[in-house]
Amino acid sequence: MARQAAYVSPAYVLDIDDDDWRIIVPIYGKLNPYKHSVSFGTRGEAEAWLSGAEGQSMISQLQARAPAR
Repeated sequence: MARQAAYVSPAYVLDIDDDDWRIIVPIYGKLNPYKHSVSFGTRGEAEAWLSGAEGQSMISQLQARAPAR
């Protein structure tokens, strides 16, 4: 039987509270996604950080980890 590739949903920006925008990173094999601790004042700031080099590096490191067994 062929092994299927694991699909991980892309990271996204979410308004947790009023003007408290956070980066949410789904992790394969985990029930709860990773919520980045830094809060942003606007959605634009959060999306800019997410699409920047630092954000992409953090996402790739988190999603590259082996799933919990």
